[in-house]
Amino acid sequence: MRDHTREVVVTGTGVCCHMGDDWPTIESALREGRPTPFARWAPAVEYHTGCQIVGIYPGELNPATLGIEKSQARFMGRAALLGLRAARLALEQARLPTREAAVVVGSGTGDVETHREVMGRLDRSSRRAKVSPTVIPRLMASTVSANLATVLGAMGPSFNATAACAGGAYNLLLAAQLIELGHVDAAIAGGVEVADIHFHVGFDAMRAYTSKDNDRPDRASRPYAADRAGFVFSEGAGVLVLETRAGAEARGAPILG
Repeated sequence: MRDHTREVVVTGTGVCCHMGDDWPTIESALREGRPTPFARWAPAVEYHTGCQIVGIYPGELNPATLGIEKSQARFMGRAALLGLRAARLALEQARLPTREAAVVVGSGTGDVETHREVMGRLDRSSRRAKVSPTVIPRLMASTVSANLATVLGAMGPSFNATAACAGGAYNLLLAAQLIELGHVDAAIAGGVEVADIHFHVGFDAMRAYTSKDNDRPDRASRPYAADRAGFVFSEGAGVLVLETRAGAEARGAPILG
């Protein structure tokens, strides 16, 4: 039986994508049919992929912008940094103390650029000593949730589901269950994916991407059109703050859903 005193509500939202990270502006543009066109991506051009347009988050992800030390950033790949930016936005809206919160935010893989870095160093030197001791927190599949929990000082459960395109949705489900079942009163939940050439050439080889609209990025992504020709990848992060309705009302937090 569900305990209705532990109804889960949304009190914060954070989004980062190729349209930026100001959600009201993004929402307005989408409702008015003014999406930001995709752009040519240099790695795709270099490797002559069929689809050469990608959505890239245009914002800064440096330590100063994200409010972290350079020593912390060394443990974080682009997905963790992007997830942190989205989480900061969601927490700012929710005004939620993070200490007791769960963190259930993940990506479909560890940081691919770190895999390339490690392999490059080993190929050049064949010596373990040339590999940075910070690579494991970037390589592991739980890199986003682990790094967010560390940076935000969250002491609740920290993990994530890896389920391809459904990963973010499962993370929301798992976070909501933790709250409903009384394990935690609040959670930061969502998903992140970033552009990397390994996945790009893989999807391109599957012919999942459109290859007809490199010169028309304004119309390339049209999944519901009769003449749709495949999808266009765009990196991004979406994070929600979830908590009990009782907790949100006690704090006077905005209940968004």
